[in-house]
Amino acid sequence: MKILDAFLDTLYLNVNQTNASYKVIKKKLPDGLKLKLQQLKDQAQEESEDFSFSLSG
Repeated sequence: MKILDAFLDTLYLNVNQTNASYKVIKKKLPDGLKLKLQQLKDQAQEESEDFSFSLSG
């Protein structure tokens, strides 16, 4: 994991999927996940408040 930038209220991370040998696997995100992440981003920008979410399930 490589930390790109951090502020008091924001943490930006660059996360890559890896195999068992910790080699980066290059592949695109599923469309459904991209849509969910965009919705969460839009919600956060509109509300400007903290909220929690889970990508599991």
